[in-house]
Amino acid sequence: MTIDRPIDQDTLYRMREIIRIRLTMEGRTIEVACAEARGFGGARHPNALAEIEAAITSILQDLGALEPAPPTASGKDGVTMVAVEWSALTEALSYAMRFDERGKRRSTASEFMAAMAAGEMTRRIEATGFVLMRRPRQVEDVPWKYDVPGVSNRVK
Repeated sequence: MTIDRPIDQDTLYRMREIIRIRLTMEGRTIEVACAEARGFGGARHPNALAEIEAAITSILQDLGALEPAPPTASGKDGVTMVAVEWSALTEALSYAMRFDERGKRRSTASEFMAAMAAGEMTRRIEATGFVLMRRPRQVEDVPWKYDVPGVSNRVK
């Protein structure tokens, strides 16, 4: 019978050193370093797997290797908003310059110039420190090619 006890300081120190050395000196990925630390901690404390996961998360935060969660906000209708990826903004701006509100190609825009202008606008917006938010896509947000009941003609 194994007695459940909290993770001792020696185990935490060794797990931290495993992760630090694997990341900095050996150039391994975070997944590999965490798997090795998880295996070490699990061997010493087999009944404390949740505590080991929490310890690994804490170690990664201390080392600055864990990316913070993307910022979220609540929209006017209560929908949780997420941060916009800059590449998605570039694609949306480029599309807006090439097509009108009905999806019909504009005769004045060219592919190359629209992509260049959208990329430059995105770089300027990003450089000024703006954070753009959008609501997550829903299944009903997907455009339909034809509005025929019972026929699934989604645009891919």
